[in-house]
Amino acid sequence: MSRDDESEPMWDDVASAPRDTDRQRWDDGARSPPRRDGGALHDRRGPDDAGSDRWVDRLGDQQYERRVAESRSDEGMDPGIFDAGVVTFSLRYPFGEGGSAALLTGVLGIVSFLVVPGVVAAGYITRLAGGAARAEEPPGYDDIWGIAKVGLVVTALWWGAVGGLGTLVYLTAGESVLLASVLALGGSYLLPGLFTTYAATEDLREAAARTPEFAFTRKYALHFFADSVLLVGLVVVGFLLLLLVTFAALLLPLAAMVPAAYWGYLYGEAIEEGLVEPLPATGE
Repeated sequence: MSRDDESEPMWDDVASAPRDTDRQRWDDGARSPPRRDGGALHDRRGPDDAGSDRWVDRLGDQQYERRVAESRSDEGMDPGIFDAGVVTFSLRYPFGEGGSAALLTGVLGIVSFLVVPGVVAAGYITRLAGGAARAEEPPGYDDIWGIAKVGLVVTALWWGAVGGLGTLVYLTAGESVLLASVLALGGSYLLPGLFTTYAATEDLREAAARTPEFAFTRKYALHFFADSVLLVGLVVVGFLLLLLVTFAALLLPLAAMVPAAYWGYLYGEAIEEGLVEPLPATGE
């Protein structure tokens, strides 16, 4: 039979895909060729296997890692702000959405003597710290009821902690000034950690469990004193400007937003460095 009598080979589109020696088509989603029984060599987890329950074993899992913020528009926040350092970040982050939410928070803070605006402002500041901890864009006021609920919890938590600590210090001051001073310093030391962990989780039980883990780290101890200096400086500058410019009154409520972003950023860094347990994925 001549070569001309041979039929032309037909191109098989299916055959163009890579195959192993047993003619089994590879799965593009698998990282290795299929096994003899049809499964991928490295895909040994069952469909319901969610991984280890130990948080130290989940540090490399992208599901639990701090996500990089994605800008929602051309005028949105620069994702590189999270690499700018904690001080620069805390000064810029509250104004990441053009400053409208920050300006509204300042107005609410001025009229906080009406109680409800103060609760809403406290809720927004808490959400701001949580967004910084999760490396998300600064929140808006879209979820106003959720913000008010968070603000109510934070307000009750704050006054409960401050009132309880003040009462305890007052009762012990008559017995020992040194003991009262230690209690006052210890309570003040834990408050930022409690606020930050609640902002990141919005769960009181989870916050209570995470606060000691976060507070007793070297990073927390160093930045506790640095944040105190920063806050005092902001308040002093705000009062000086208040004497010169009437609208500078807006700066006083905004002074609370900077420490919120500051501590949220530090908590996110502590997660990245493996100092504290990672946050669960949103929606869990």
